Amino acid sequence: MIPSMIETRSEFAAFQVVEEPHPPLPVTVRPADETDLGPISVLMAERERDRPSRQLRLHRQQLERQTQGIGQLLVAESDTGIVGVAKSRVVTPPSGSPYRTPPAGWYLSGIVVDPRYRRRRVGRRLTEARVRWVLERAGRVFYFADSQNEVSLALHRDLGFVEVARNILVSGVTFSSGCGVLSVLTREDWNSRIS
Repeated sequence: MIPSMIETRSEFAAFQVVEEPHPPLPVTVRPADETDLGPISVLMAERERDRPSRQLRLHRQQLERQTQGIGQLLVAESDTGIVGVAKSRVVTPPSGSPYRTPPAGWYLSGIVVDPRYRRRRVGRRLTEARVRWVLERAGRVFYFADSQNEVSLALHRDLGFVEVARNILVSGVTFSSGCGVLSVLTREDWNSRIS
């Protein structure tokens, strides 16, 4: 049977409902270290159409947040090398932020999987690891995405995230559709799903 596919006109991966998914890619998900910054920077630069040197600087800052306990930088590593990277961090909106600004708290703040290894559960493994890590430290974890990023929205819904707001404003983030979606997952809901 031919998988059905909904095409979107954005930089996001096309949403696919596949009856016979690709087999999961064996990966080790672990905290990143200094030696991972080169491969992370290349992967992120390709995704963001950016310079690797800029991505190196940004991810060095994220690694520092990890050291301070206010952020996390994970990699998914296969026998071919780093195939995915994911971040989480504490976000505190500036005082006087508009009313549509999401609340302070822990956020899943980005995930990228090498296009050659998508649809192989790498993103899911990275997201589950981030959720577990954050919920060991906090009672809830937030996540936001562009309303057209159907792949990400579906993954997070499947993990138990519940949409709490639309048309949010996030400092430094431009949603290509013009509409950001905020979702939350509580420790209680996560624990009830995995027990």
